[in-house]
Amino acid sequence: MAITHAHVTFILEAAAQGHLPQASHAMLEFGEQNWYGDVAVGELPRIAAFFGRDPAFVEWVGQQSLLLGGRERRFDVAKLFYQIVFGIREYLAVDLHGTSASMKHDLNIPIELPRQFDLTTNFGTAEHIFNQAQFFKTMHEATTSGGLMFHSLPNQGCYDHGFYNYHPTFIFDLAEANSYKLLMFSYLDGTERPGKLVPITSRESYIRIAVEERLARYSGLMFLARKTSAAPFVFPQQAFYSDSLSPDLATAWREMDR
Repeated sequence: MAITHAHVTFILEAAAQGHLPQASHAMLEFGEQNWYGDVAVGELPRIAAFFGRDPAFVEWVGQQSLLLGGRERRFDVAKLFYQIVFGIREYLAVDLHGTSASMKHDLNIPIELPRQFDLTTNFGTAEHIFNQAQFFKTMHEATTSGGLMFHSLPNQGCYDHGFYNYHPTFIFDLAEANSYKLLMFSYLDGTERPGKLVPITSRESYIRIAVEERLARYSGLMFLARKTSAAPFVFPQQAFYSDSLSPDLATAWREMDR
């Protein structure tokens, strides 16, 4: 579980589109992330400048990046990145194998948290949790109304990486059932280096990629959603079976290779 070039690119694009708050008071990470290394630590001052941070802060980031160059400090690099891009004041992670910054808890079962959080992240953790319903319910309940949820999920390939791969219908149906506002949604072609992000603007846009046989053998899905209400979590029903797809999409669903 690590922050890669694709995650950095996605978050920078979210900032460019104005989706990130100026300061996120509290961040909860499901699965404590480290810094993968395909973005050099020395790039962090430039990223801080991109976010318009105070020059003194940018200089401090440069000093920190020199101190955090070793692999043993990769978790610290990830937290420095979060401080730059999210302006976090408080950080907590839930991870059975994390550092001292993590609560040790099995996410297959409910968790009692000290509070709700303005920003929650799942950068490659959900697929390792067998109890999917509980995981996404937990993340929903941990996020404040109006808060942001970042997800990064495997789509194709990733053989034996975790228990599950995910498809766009999962994301669209989850969002619709719980009134999440999908702010950004991207398909990641992981066969390219660095990974290529392709915006998914609708169910139709992904079907178009599939019909045109442009799906990669190794791919992921990234999305950013805003929780718009304090309503309890709702288990989604797949759109095809709830008859909520358009006729064209329903036809494509029937005719696509399985």
